[in-house]
Amino acid sequence: MLASDNDEGDGGLGACPEGVPEAAWRRIEEVVGEAARPLAVFDADGTLWADDLGETHLHVLVDGQLVAPGEGHESLLTEYAARCKANVDDAYAWGARILEGISEARVMESAVEAWRRHRPRLLPPLAQIVAALHGAGVEVVVVSASNRWVIEAAVRELGIGADKIIAVDLERDGERLTGTVVQPMPNGAGKVAAIDVHLDRRPTLAFGNSMHDVPMLQSATLGVCVLATTEAQAALSEPLEDIRAQEGWLYLGVPHPVT
Repeated sequence: MLASDNDEGDGGLGACPEGVPEAAWRRIEEVVGEAARPLAVFDADGTLWADDLGETHLHVLVDGQLVAPGEGHESLLTEYAARCKANVDDAYAWGARILEGISEARVMESAVEAWRRHRPRLLPPLAQIVAALHGAGVEVVVVSASNRWVIEAAVRELGIGADKIIAVDLERDGERLTGTVVQPMPNGAGKVAAIDVHLDRRPTLAFGNSMHDVPMLQSATLGVCVLATTEAQAALSEPLEDIRAQEGWLYLGVPHPVT
C-alpha cells in the first residue's frame, strides 16, 4: 500500500490557478470538499508536462551508453516507435525492461538528467493545481506507464515523493534491476487495477490526456482531461473528446511550452 497523507486541509483550494477556467476550478473544489478522504491521481506524460519524458530518457540512456537498440533497429527511438505500433502495453513494459542489469542508482542518475532536459515542458497550471491540492490536504498520486525512476526524478519538485508514485517498475536482484515487470502494469485498465492494489480506493479526481487514461478517468468521481495544445495533439485528442463529452469530464486546455 502507498503511504497516506496525514495533513488535514479545510477542503478549500484557494485562488484559481492562472489558465484554469474559474467554473472548472470551483467544480474541482466542490468535489474535493464532498469527499471524506479526497484522492487525486495524475497521469504524467502529456498531463503534468508536455510530450513524452520516457523518450527523453531514451536519449539519455543512449548518450550514456547504458542501453543499445535491439537487433534490426537503428536506434532506441525507432525501436520504441515500432514497438508502440505493434503493442503499446509491450512497448511501455520494454521501456523498463531495457534497464535490466543496470544498478538502480545509475538508472536514477540517468532519470535526473532526463528530467533536467525535459523540465522546460512542465505545465505551470498543473503544477499549481498539485500545490493547491496538497495545501488542502488532498492525497496526490501519479499513475504512469513510464518507468518509475524517471517519474520519481520529475515529480520531486512538485512535492510528490516516491511513495506516491505508481509507475512501471522492475523486480530487483540486490542493487541491480531485473527484466521482470511488477504487475499490474499501470496502463489503460491496468491503471485502475494498480490503483486498487496500492490505494484500495477509487480517486476523487483523475487527470489524464489520452485514451490510455480513460479507465482511470471513468473510475474517479470527477475526470479532468488535460491538453497541452498543439495541432498535432489536438488531432490525437479527438477520440478522447467524444468520450469526455459523454462522461461530463472537465477540460483543461493549457499552452504547450515553447522549448
